[in-house]
Amino acid sequence: KKTEAAETEANTAEEKASEDKSEEAEDKEKATASKTSDANKITIDMDKPTAGKKNVSSARLYFPFRSTKPELADSTADYFDDLISYLKANPKAKVQLIGHTDNVGDSDINEKLGLQRAERIRTVLIKRGAPASRVEASSKGEATPWVSNKTEEGRNKNRRVEVKPIK
Repeated sequence: KKTEAAETEANTAEEKASEDKSEEAEDKEKATASKTSDANKITIDMDKPTAGKKNVSSARLYFPFRSTKPELADSTADYFDDLISYLKANPKAKVQLIGHTDNVGDSDINEKLGLQRAERIRTVLIKRGAPASRVEASSKGEATPWVSNKTEEGRNKNRRVEVKPIK
């Protein structure tokens, strides 16, 4: 009976360990799927808000390469909701949208592409309820990279629209 009890205990421990590994693998799969599902969406990287202040921080929105009409990632949509609430609560506040590109292609085309991206974000914000007169769009094209354009990762980070709330 002691042997049976020991075997049962060992089997229970193995099953528990197997379940833990399964849950861990499932969590990793979900994280990977989330990253993959956001691969063709506009994603966001926010600056940390100033402690104790009730305003929206600046952010960088990243665009997928050669995307014609990318959707918003959930985190980006949440940020937009907060930004629009901020604009509505602060009638003198504005937001600047500055489009940027990587250095692939012609600089004149990149200037236009940066503006198209900024205008796209402006349109999305207005459709979601932002006051049109207080959302400005411009472009710097490839002129001010955030990071080096020497790697694919760097070029990905340079395809962006900077969002700058102004009091």
